[in-house]
Amino acid sequence: MAPPAAARLDASAVLKAMRKAWGALALFAAVLGGIYGGIFTETEAAAIGAAGAFVFALARGRMNRASFARVMGETTATTALLYLIIFGVLVFSFSMGVTGLPQRMTGFFQDLRWPPLAVLFLLLAMYIALGCIMDSNTVMFVTIPIISPLIASMGYDLVWWGIVNLVVLETGLITPPFGIHLFVLKGLVGVDVPLTMVYRGVMPFVLADLAKLALLVLFPALALWLPSTMNR
Repeated sequence: MAPPAAARLDASAVLKAMRKAWGALALFAAVLGGIYGGIFTETEAAAIGAAGAFVFALARGRMNRASFARVMGETTATTALLYLIIFGVLVFSFSMGVTGLPQRMTGFFQDLRWPPLAVLFLLLAMYIALGCIMDSNTVMFVTIPIISPLIASMGYDLVWWGIVNLVVLETGLITPPFGIHLFVLKGLVGVDVPLTMVYRGVMPFVLADLAKLALLVLFPALALWLPSTMNR
């Protein structure tokens, strides 16, 4: 069974879509430009992005009482869920500090005398497996208190590890056969497209992500150059 044919877009259609999306592009530039220039922090950038999106929705007439109430309800539910996760992570981090598990794990790998790259690739394989079955935020919240001391003890930069951590978890989300985003894609394309076709379709992207991970691990400057030029 062949995949459904995609409609081709010419340059004029792309330019027309960009003109319609000027507000989103301007907001995107303002948020990233503000972070890069040190004008505001990442948390402040999120608030500015949300406020800007709200203003654009009002200006375009897309916001009414019903949609506003729905958005506020969804935001409240999401925020409550995140706070529940954060409270759990705080308790988990405290228990890790009391038990000394991060120090014991660091000592365990040091006693193995493995090369740092071998330990790192083992951790990346673990993160890909976790990213297939769990939400990336949850995985990071749970593993950061344990893994970060190990990464620091091997001499790696924690900013670099944060970037690699995010990339590897996002790779896990599209890795067959259990990547969560694969089932989202299956729901979007409909019942006429089998899941095996979705697997075949995402494999080039999975391989590209794995190659990107290898480059980030072997050449850390690829991940650290841009942050090093930021005003912080």
